[in-house]
Amino acid sequence: MWGILLLRAQTLTNFYAQLHAITASGVPCIYARYARHALLVHVQICTHKFAAVWARSSIFPVNEYPYGGMYMFRIGQGYDVHRLTEGRALVLGGVNIPFTHGLEGHSDADVLCHAVMDAMLGAVGLGDIGQHFSDTTAEYKDISSLILLARVAELVESYYFTVENIDATIIAQAPKLAAYRTDMEVNISEHARAFAVNVKFTTEEGLGFTGAGKGIAAQAVCLLKRRDIL
Repeated sequence: MWGILLLRAQTLTNFYAQLHAITASGVPCIYARYARHALLVHVQICTHKFAAVWARSSIFPVNEYPYGGMYMFRIGQGYDVHRLTEGRALVLGGVNIPFTHGLEGHSDADVLCHAVMDAMLGAVGLGDIGQHFSDTTAEYKDISSLILLARVAELVESYYFTVENIDATIIAQAPKLAAYRTDMEVNISEHARAFAVNVKFTTEEGLGFTGAGKGIAAQAVCLLKRRDIL
């Protein structure tokens, strides 16, 4: 098991002294960084020798490390699909689209926002939207997916990440969506707190369930950058 060791180091000399003490105690170390008076060390913690430095440290398993792990950038991918049905509004990227059918779902079924949320959660390593917003919870019945997207953005920021960019594609045979691109991008950028958002549209040339007009799908990729919190 590998974990993160965070120690205070008031000077660079102190940094080297503490790093030497850790390695001399027999704790395997594969990464160390000095930044703003702190010592950040990637160590193996499956050893009793680690107890010697445990008391004056903050220890987190890699997947629970609150600063998002050792990596400056993280990439996530999301995919979602909803069935088209009568009697529902069609909402994509927080924009109401005039159409004969809407998407079926517990919330407003905004397939674009859902794909974006999955990409953001995946980049941090926090599962998918179903784990955070159950489709059996009354609170989320018909809720705007932009509200859920904003909550995901808060969660991402709590792990000390910022959203650098989001690239998404909506796959739909109909209706035509190009006229709504800017509004979608603005909505997602504001609620995901993303620096750059790009939304694209395509059809499957009459193939598959989207080509038959039975549903709409969306894919999204996002890039996160870890904030320097030390």
